[in-house]
Amino acid sequence: MRRSARRGDFRISYRVADTVTILAIEHRSDVYRPR
Repeated sequence: MRRSARRGDFRISYRVADTVTILAIEHRSDVYRPR
């Protein structure tokens, strides 16, 4: 149970990291866009 729970937490953390990375890339693209 604990091992599976830890794996689930790791998967969630990875998903969060991916989301943050995507948001950061989008933010940078918005910053680099000429206005």
